[in-house]
Amino acid sequence: MGTFAVLPFTGGQGVTTGMPWYRIYLFALAALFFVGFWCRSGQTLGMQAWRLRVRSRSGDRLMLTQGLVRLIVAWMTLGLGLLWCLIDPERRALHDLAAGTELVREPRTQ
Repeated sequence: MGTFAVLPFTGGQGVTTGMPWYRIYLFALAALFFVGFWCRSGQTLGMQAWRLRVRSRSGDRLMLTQGLVRLIVAWMTLGLGLLWCLIDPERRALHDLAAGTELVREPRTQ
């Protein structure tokens, strides 16, 4: 859908490697997806399937800045910040520590 949306701006031509703005556009779409879902409901679609929710340490929904910090730190560490869970007593990832967030498991509904 994201690529389809840019076709009017490329004259109906496919995206080529000579269009560096396209990578920036795709990253912005991904950021909008993750941060939007985290801030709105605390869950992406995949997190809903696993009954996981991200929230601020106070239990509230994420602020926009928390979502952005979480995304940027996770992206900058290439996911290796997840290894921090192995030594953190509360099993938080590095991006959760940086953003002041935590990941919680939702109770099973009947």
